[in-house]
Formats: sequence, C-alpha cells, structure tokens
Amino acid sequence: MTLDWWTLGLQTLNAAVLIWLLSRVLWRPIVSAIQARQAEADKQLSDASETARKADEAKAQAEAALDQVGTRKSEMLAQAQTEAEAARKALLDHARAEAADMARTAEAERAARAEEAEKRYAARAADLAQRMAERIGARLSRPALLEAYATDLLAQVAALDTEDRAALGSEKLMLRISEATEAGYGEAFADRLGKTLGEEIRPAIKTDAELICGLALETKHLHLESSWAADLARMRKEVANDTQ
Repeated sequence: MTLDWWTLGLQTLNAAVLIWLLSRVLWRPIVSAIQARQAEADKQLSDASETARKADEAKAQAEAALDQVGTRKSEMLAQAQTEAEAARKALLDHARAEAADMARTAEAERAARAEEAEKRYAARAADLAQRMAERIGARLSRPALLEAYATDLLAQVAALDTEDRAALGSEKLMLRISEATEAGYGEAFADRLGKTLGEEIRPAIKTDAELICGLALETKHLHLESSWAADLARMRKEVANDTQ
C-alpha cells in the first residue's frame, strides 16, 4: 500500500478547517445558550429562595400576630370573667344587705306592734283594775280609811325639810278632803297639822270627790297628797313602767 502524503495533508487540513468552523459557528452559540439558560435558572432559583424566605418571614409574623391575638383574647376573657365575678358578688352582697335590712325592719315593726299591743293590754288592765279598786274602796270603812290617809299625810308633813315646813305655815294653804265628813273634821285635821308643824294652821277647806278617799295639802309651790286616787295612780304608773 502506498501512502499519499499530499492526500493525507489535505484531509488533515480539511478536518482542521471543519473543526475550526464548527467551533466558531456551532459550539460557541450552544455554549452561550447553555450558559444563559444556566444563569436564568440560577436567577429563578435565587428568586424562589428569596420568595420562600419572605414567605417564611410573613408566616412567622402571622404566627406572632396570632399568638398576640390569642394572648390578648385570653387576657380579655380573664378580665371579663373577673369583672363578671365582681359584679355577681356585688349583686349578691347588695341583695343580702337588702334582705338583712328588710328582716331588721320587719322585726322592728313586729316588736313595735307587739310593744304597742302590750301597752294597750296593760292600759286596759290598769283601767279595769282601777275600776275594781274604786268599787272595793267604796265598800271599805270610809272613816277608818280616811283616818289612815290622814295619818299618812301628817307623816309626809313631818318628813319635810325646814323650808317646806315653813312654806306650809306662811303661804296660802288649801286642804282638800275627798268627801263631806262630819262637822269639824277639817278643822280637827288642821289642829293636828298645826301640832306637827309647831304653829297654828288655818287652811282653806274644800271637798274633792276625785280623791275617792283621802286628803291633800296644796300651796303655790307644794303638793302633798295621801288618797286612794293617788295610790291608784302610782300603781298604774308602776304597772306601765313594768311593761316598758
């Protein structure tokens, strides 16, 4: 076999030209397109990463906002429950206070009515007792009873202090007797009064049926009485005091 060096050189030259042309016309645009596509892909990946980061930040902010809303909601619910409990307690306290006031008022009214009724019953009993005593007094021995009251009245005079005893002798004196007695009874009592005071006494004498039975001495500043009426009045006052 004979090697044609001219042909081999020309084929080599053609191959070199073809390679140079391919590299200049086809390979570089392809490489440029690949590089552009890679750059675009990298940019899209970068944009996607930035978008994902922003989304994560937005999500975190949203979750934080939700947490704040939840915390505020819990605080508001707790405050509302506290206020509702305070209002409920205030209403209960107010209702209890009103109930207690109503109970005290009712008890006071009941006690007042009971006290008033007891006073009325006591007054009626005192009236009845007084009428009974008056009837009993009318059946007693009038002279003996009148003498007992006269003795008691003289004892009251004897117990007076010096100033009051002097007033009986110096001031205008009235002797009231419960009934018309035997002639000279008033003057006789005046003599006994004078002996008690140690001086002559001449009082004005008057019959007073309101005494029921007894005597009374009166001046402008002094009143002494010993009578059935005075005893009844004193006992009635004592009964009234016992019922208070």
